[in-house]
Amino acid sequence: MRITQYTDHTIRLLLYLGSNQEDFKKIEDIADHYIISSNHLRKVMRHFHRWDIRKQDGVL
Repeated sequence: MRITQYTDHTIRLLLYLGSNQEDFKKIEDIADHYIISSNHLRKVMRHFHRWDIRKQDGVL
C-alpha cells in the first residue's frame, strides 16, 4: 500500500511532536531531523491550525 507524501509528512510530524513532549522546535529543525522539505511541513502545520489541532496539556 502506498501513501501520499502529504500523509507521510503528517505522520512524521505527529510522531515527532508526540515523542518530544517538553520542547517545541522550529519547523526547520523537524525538517532537518527527517530530511524533508520545511515548506511541506509548513503546509501540514497550516492544516493543523485550520483544524484546531494543537499541543495542550501533553496531548496533541
